[in-house]
Amino acid sequence: MNPFNEKNVRLYRWFTISYNARAYYPVLAVLFVDLGLRLEDYSRLNALWAGAILLLEIPSGALADTIGRKKLVVFSAVLMMAEMGLLLFAPINGGALLIGMCVVNRLLSGVSEAAASGADQALAYDSLEVKGQANLWEEKVLPVVMRWRSAAFMIAMLMGGVLYDPSLVNKCCGFFGWETAFTQEQTLRFPLLLVFLQGAFCLAIALKMTDTNPIQKANKASVKEAFRLTIETVKWAFTTRSVAIIIIGTVIIDAFVRNYATVTSEYYREIQLPPWSWGMVGAISGILGMITPELAKWLNKKFSPAVALTIIGGIALIGLIGVGFTIPYYGVIPTIVCISTFGLFGFISDNSLHKLVDSSRRATILSVKGMAMNMGYGLASLIFAQAVVYAKRPELIVEKKDTAFASVLSWQPWAFGILLGLYAIWAFKTKKS
Repeated sequence: MNPFNEKNVRLYRWFTISYNARAYYPVLAVLFVDLGLRLEDYSRLNALWAGAILLLEIPSGALADTIGRKKLVVFSAVLMMAEMGLLLFAPINGGALLIGMCVVNRLLSGVSEAAASGADQALAYDSLEVKGQANLWEEKVLPVVMRWRSAAFMIAMLMGGVLYDPSLVNKCCGFFGWETAFTQEQTLRFPLLLVFLQGAFCLAIALKMTDTNPIQKANKASVKEAFRLTIETVKWAFTTRSVAIIIIGTVIIDAFVRNYATVTSEYYREIQLPPWSWGMVGAISGILGMITPELAKWLNKKFSPAVALTIIGGIALIGLIGVGFTIPYYGVIPTIVCISTFGLFGFISDNSLHKLVDSSRRATILSVKGMAMNMGYGLASLIFAQAVVYAKRPELIVEKKDTAFASVLSWQPWAFGILLGLYAIWAFKTKKS
């Protein structure tokens, strides 16, 4: 059976590709900096974004299980368009107005992420489960979706880097016979416009999805019931050894890898890469992501989740150590190593959790995982921002060429390595017990 013959599975593939492969990713940090924010302000905004997701993960996943998952997916697409619309019109160096618009943008983005978290996957998975084909999720759906998402990510990264660079945009226009003189202030909006259009496409897809679980249509539970279901699921998740090992391991790796991923464009400036090449780095990561499913499946079958996550964390640690040296040009290699782990730990955690939870709270457990991940990421962003401020103290700059940002990148692997080691000791000891 081809699982993509199922309408929801087919639509899920297009939704997750369009929602997650955003063209502004390769320039995300410098985009906010070019609008007029400091790097530490940007990191704090990311913490606010994670906080919004954290608060709304509590009811969103449970609401998806009680009032219907489609409603949450449609809502997330609407907010995606709204958040992009704000940045499209945000004034450069606009002072309080700029900060206010960026704050609202991060809040809308966080709410959108929370609404989509788990609900889109649950719609697709349930479509297979009701027909007794849940086994196709791991064997066919996840690998295919990951490859498509990697291909889309590759294209989005290339387009984002090209659209951000005014010299390259003007050259491309000249090739087609159009005389243009776009400036950086103008081209920094181009990736945002493309993502706005992606949001519109996501909305069109979400409207075509259908809730397949009969419990969803019959149960009109209140928000209070949603909170109760989430609290019960949180207790179950962190008192069930096998589930706790998956979630905690994923949180530790994601906090460091995602925090670094959100500042990669600033890192590219640090290692002297030209703006047009930033998207190419993301594209290379996307190509590697196309082979990630096979490696993830091998890890999933060969090892327990604890061992698999520890191995993946070790790969991420190697990447972060290399990043800490901020080597001009060649520093891009450890970045690719680090970013490539996203698909690995995402596959291991999602697939393992699907097997451990029943349909009635599948979206809820995925939201609990998302809630924990964003708590970790938000904390990592705040610590990173404070570390940058601390590293700006003159006495901490060893050489003139060193920057506060580079100093913090060199400290980061130490913290990650300690946490990963403690996790491995706890997970393996718990397993033996």
